[in-house]
Amino acid sequence: MYLITGAGGGSGSVSRRVVQSLLDGGAQVRAMVRRADDRAEQLRAIGADVIVGDLTNAGDIVDAMDGVRRMFFNMSVSPDYL
Repeated sequence: MYLITGAGGGSGSVSRRVVQSLLDGGAQVRAMVRRADDRAEQLRAIGADVIVGDLTNAGDIVDAMDGVRRMFFNMSVSPDYL
């Protein structure tokens, strides 16, 4: 299984395209999003396993990584994260 962070990004999101490409190739994908909203539902609708979490919370990352063998890490730059 692949974990893709930033998957709930807006239109044109790199992570969203990675999710779609992997699913199209038959891979199992877990998409990590910050909020359970319409974008999360869209990811579920195309076949992704969606997990809600915060990339700055170690516990959320541990939970998201359960069963994952590969990860595509994508995170927007913010002064709060630095």
